[in-house]
Amino acid sequence: MEINEEEYFRRYTEGESFVYGLTAEGHSKAMVIDSDFKMVSRHELTFLEVDTERQWWRFRLRELSNKLVKYDDSTVAQIIEATNEISAIYDELDFWVSDHGILRKINNRDQVYSKWEKVREYLTYKYPMSSYEMILAKEKELADETVFMNNIRYMHFMYVYFLQFGKYMREERFKHRDIDRFGSCVPIELECIYKTNRGVMFDGKTDRHFDGNMVYDGDAVSKIVKNTGAKGAELNYGMRADFHNDGEILNEANLSLTQTVGKDYSLYTHLHLKLDGYGE
Repeated sequence: MEINEEEYFRRYTEGESFVYGLTAEGHSKAMVIDSDFKMVSRHELTFLEVDTERQWWRFRLRELSNKLVKYDDSTVAQIIEATNEISAIYDELDFWVSDHGILRKINNRDQVYSKWEKVREYLTYKYPMSSYEMILAKEKELADETVFMNNIRYMHFMYVYFLQFGKYMREERFKHRDIDRFGSCVPIELECIYKTNRGVMFDGKTDRHFDGNMVYDGDAVSKIVKNTGAKGAELNYGMRADFHNDGEILNEANLSLTQTVGKDYSLYTHLHLKLDGYGE
């Protein structure tokens, strides 16, 4: 009997919501600061509509909870806490992505700006010294459309979920833009290769492995090395990930990012995203 794969292939339904648990943990080293970290959060992703003419997909993302579970260095922990306060301005996003998961438009920018005004006032009061540069950086980001979009694009949930979006049965090689994780926001181009296991495609499920490595760019490397002060250091960046889908719906993902700049700077981050249930 011939099996019709489309019959078993699960697709998004307008108004359908998915609740995901996200764990981000790893290890960072920057000169004398050497720390383990762990953060856990929950998110609700709702599919709203599709623009068939442009092949854009509209979603709403709500952060339900966010907790810093572990950070060894107390000074850095304070910075992380302040950063989490800033991140709260993005706790609800209404946006469009392309059919390959590229962020195209944020529909509720005014809401984000309104939240930022309150957060800025709070940070100025609670962290008058340590938050000064963060506030200036955020003001600059919100005034620049490209930087604003990039910051959202590389948020943990957005990064993991939409890296695989639309690629469940397409392409065997693709290029993906990534950024330096030490904060310089210099784009680094990664060429990622993935394989799709279609051995069980009759039930609509796929398991895919992504393997990404940096495409060398002398100018970008020079800027990152200068930003860290690690003159003459070698830069390495790699990404490894596994995704498990039921049709279009992501069930679970494990993604690891590794970046080193010489022997004094390194960052390892593991992201685990899992579908926990469905929204109302």
